Amino acid sequence: MRYAALLRGINVGGKALIPMAALRECVEGVGHADVSTYIASGNVIFDAPRRSAASLEAELERAIDQRFELPVKVFVRTGAQLDAVAKAVPKKWVGNAKLRCNGIFLAREIDRASIVDELAPKHGLEEVVYVKGTLLWAANVASLQRSSMVKLSRSPLYKQMTVRNLNTTLKLRELVSR
Repeated sequence: MRYAALLRGINVGGKALIPMAALRECVEGVGHADVSTYIASGNVIFDAPRRSAASLEAELERAIDQRFELPVKVFVRTGAQLDAVAKAVPKKWVGNAKLRCNGIFLAREIDRASIVDELAPKHGLEEVVYVKGTLLWAANVASLQRSSMVKLSRSPLYKQMTVRNLNTTLKLRELVSR
């Protein structure tokens, strides 16, 4: 089965640096096959026998910590999960240069539809769509500083999420679905 692993907070702002070639070797080292990475923000595509996402996440977190001495949160998604995310993206978001659009991948501990209400997106300024395991978020580029996303990045919840822009989110789906 093909999976995508999204690592939180690596290679951002010169911190938690992990070379992608070394990351591929690390994932291969725990027995996964056909391992590739996509851009340097910690996206790994790999094949593994069908297993729970939770067990794969724990395995990869341990391996990365042992190899790089970095405690990194890992989010594993299947092709079916990424397909559901892609299907939920509002058509008006795709290719819209006036919007900043992201896929916000949620840890199991905070994965619930009510999280949208907890984040309190500002009506007319931004839109948030919940899909199991993921929030799709869009805001007008001119209004980003007034969006709830700015506040979210300072919240304890933020440590239980990893964010990818919409283009990366859709590309990961494509890579896992091959």
